[in-house]
Amino acid sequence: VRFLGNAEGKRNVRVFLRGSPFVGQRLSAMLSHPLKEPDLELIKPVKPRFPLNAYMFFSVSRRNDPTLAGRKLADVNALLGGEWLNMSDAAKKPFRDMAARDKLRHVEEMAEYEEQLRYYESCMECRAGNVA
Repeated sequence: VRFLGNAEGKRNVRVFLRGSPFVGQRLSAMLSHPLKEPDLELIKPVKPRFPLNAYMFFSVSRRNDPTLAGRKLADVNALLGGEWLNMSDAAKKPFRDMAARDKLRHVEEMAEYEEQLRYYESCMECRAGNVA
C-alpha cells in the first residue's frame, strides 16, 4: 500500500474490494480515508507463493514430455531425479537462473505483502475502535 498525498490532503490508497469485479486486484482510488466509505470492505491480503528451486523448474519443464506419458508418478519422479543428478552444471544453469529470478520475485512480493498487511491491520484496529 502506497500513500501519495495531493493538494487536498487526500491519499491514493490501494484497497481490496469484496463484492466487486476487482476482488483480488489492486484498485487505486482517491479517498480521504478508506474507512469513511461504508461500501468498502477490506480483505486480508494473500501471502505470495514460495519461490521454486532449480529442480522444480526442471521438473515442470520435463513433466509434459511424451516419453514420460502413461508412467506412474513415482516412476516419473525417479527418472527426473536421476536425470537431474546426471546433468552438467552448464545444463542446470538456465534452471538456476529461473530460480534466482523467482526468489527475487518472492522477496519483492513479500515486501509488498507485509506493507499491505500492516495497512490492513491498522485499518482493522481503527474499525475496532482501538486507535483514535
